[in-house]
Amino acid sequence: DALLWMAPLLSGGGYSSESLGFALGLHNLTRLDGGLMAGVRQFGEPQDESFVEGLPKALIPPLRHLFGAGASQDAASGVVV
Repeated sequence: DALLWMAPLLSGGGYSSESLGFALGLHNLTRLDGGLMAGVRQFGEPQDESFVEGLPKALIPPLRHLFGAGASQDAASGVVV
C-alpha cells in the first residue's frame, strides 16, 4: 500500500505547520506498519528557503525520508491526496 500526500509543507504559512504535523504522524505510522509506504511532495505554494533553514534539526531526517519516498514512482501508484 502506498500513500502520497501533497501539501505546502515547506512554504512557512499556517498550512505548512499543519502539514508538517500531519507528515510527522505519517512518518510514525509507516514505522509502526511496515506494509504502508507513505511519502510527501511540496504542493500548492512555493518552498520558502528561510523557513526550511529555521526548521528544528530533529525534523530533517523524517522529512528527508518522506520526501524521498514521495519522489519514488511507487508513491504515485497508490492513493494520492
